[in-house]
Amino acid sequence: MPELDIFHFRCNLCGGRPGSTPLREYLTAWTTPEQAHVEFLLGTIGGALHELTPGWITKKARRAINRTLGLIANIVPVSPSHLEDHDGALFFTATCPMCYLPSGPRQPDEYLHAWKDACRVQAGNLLYETNLILWTITASVPAWANATLLRTFHDLRTSLRGIAESMRLPECPQCGRWTTALFGDPYGPKEQHFCRWCLDAGGGTATRLSIRVLDGRAVVSLVKADPFAPARDARDLFPN
Repeated sequence: MPELDIFHFRCNLCGGRPGSTPLREYLTAWTTPEQAHVEFLLGTIGGALHELTPGWITKKARRAINRTLGLIANIVPVSPSHLEDHDGALFFTATCPMCYLPSGPRQPDEYLHAWKDACRVQAGNLLYETNLILWTITASVPAWANATLLRTFHDLRTSLRGIAESMRLPECPQCGRWTTALFGDPYGPKEQHFCRWCLDAGGGTATRLSIRVLDGRAVVSLVKADPFAPARDARDLFPN
């Protein structure tokens, strides 16, 4: 069964490549998080947002980012992002709180830069996956989180959406990812569009064949890609 994953291309916080992991399996681990780990994650994400200063950031986006940083500061001090640029070479200086890869070099490419030079794709992916993690934590109601903290988590999720909207990032109608491009019939209903992650998880664009043996004969059939199936089967993972 096709399913959505995380780290499909890379970790969107540290830039490492831990290998794709089923989204359901990954988020399950966040139903019983340790408080210190959540605080480390939020502090690091706050650092990434603080350092997000490329030329395409508008005043409206900066205001939305500052509101988010204020909410994070109510939980934990904002730390550095730990993603450092050393003369064009990227290095993550801590164990990543999102994908758990150790510190070390990271390979820059078109969609991975230090946060001061990050593109809208890099920023949108971080916002989306942070939102999913926060939704999972909030819904699981950890024992260490009182009502005030849970409300702050909720407000933080709303603020992350505000950043994405201020960046004018379209939202995938299937999985809710904020991205820069959607696929599908340009003249068809928007509800039938989908993002690159849904496309890949649903089988991509390549023609695939299924070969089965029936009554001693090989039967070849065309396997139809379905970019809607992965998100449809993961509705319970997404924020209400």
